[in-house]
Amino acid sequence: MSLKPFHSRDSGIRLIMVCVPGLSWADVRFMERDESCSAIRSLMSSRACWAGLRWTAETAEGVLATLLTGRFQSSHGATTGKDLECFDGAADPAQRVIWDVLAENGRPVVAVGWPLWYPLPAARAVIVPVTSLEQDAQACAGAERGGGSESGEVSSPSFLTEIECRCARLDRLAVRAAMHAAERFGRPDIFVCLPGLEKWRSAERGQIPPDKAAAESCFLLLRDVDRAIGALLAAADPEKTLFVLMSAPARRSAGFGMRPADERCISDQAGPGVLLAAGPDVRVGAADSVVRDVDVAPMIIYRLGLRVPLDADGSPWNLLFGEKHGIQKSVLFAE
Repeated sequence: MSLKPFHSRDSGIRLIMVCVPGLSWADVRFMERDESCSAIRSLMSSRACWAGLRWTAETAEGVLATLLTGRFQSSHGATTGKDLECFDGAADPAQRVIWDVLAENGRPVVAVGWPLWYPLPAARAVIVPVTSLEQDAQACAGAERGGGSESGEVSSPSFLTEIECRCARLDRLAVRAAMHAAERFGRPDIFVCLPGLEKWRSAERGQIPPDKAAAESCFLLLRDVDRAIGALLAAADPEKTLFVLMSAPARRSAGFGMRPADERCISDQAGPGVLLAAGPDVRVGAADSVVRDVDVAPMIIYRLGLRVPLDADGSPWNLLFGEKHGIQKSVLFAE
């Protein structure tokens, strides 16, 4: 896969979110050993991306954004496959506020991939439906017309249906479609969803499929994701581009607790242009002080240098930033 380089027309930070909804620690362990996954490995270890967070088994699934994949968290705190499939992102305030704030600050948005529930302002948004079953043929044709043909079929294990294989191939075209949309609509911020790997695993969640053919197919998809990320890394200006590798949140009933040593990532020590990608639960103080995933939005907005009004009751913005940074209750500003 080859992508045309793109450059920012202004001094603002460009945001590229590479979303792999089903990425798990088992996949990460494979990527660390496999030479063909060097781009993902490099992205994971990038200090510019993670602001000093150590990529360990404890944090791999917890310190990951859920902004494009939804909360996927049930009432008792556990993340389940059912949540993943039926969550309505349009109803989630954390989802809505990100898109609204980006648009209100004059930052056009290109949304590529799934899900496409978000109420994007039509004037500044370009939606490229890549894996919608109703539009997969049109999306595939449009992407191929824009940048040539994509060769190769998806090598699929027996538990994959034909339509799922076709969607997997479409996901490999998502990045190219996003780049062409960016070229046409003035280099907007790019949100890229790449394959959700849940479908390519065995029934035992989070594990590489035991069947050899299924495992090989899963690895091939991981390599496709890696090539796409590598192309984005090569095309971007490191001084003006922020990359975040995202995944589904940790599948634990207790949620994720941020260790005190990692709280520097939401402090000024992280430096300008650094985004903290947080999981479903972020503990920012006492053991019983839990900030739910809906409260992640202020961190994102803060690090992107955007301004947004607080909620009417001053929460959760005041909890995260008012007390820690002395930011006014009326508006958040990135320093």
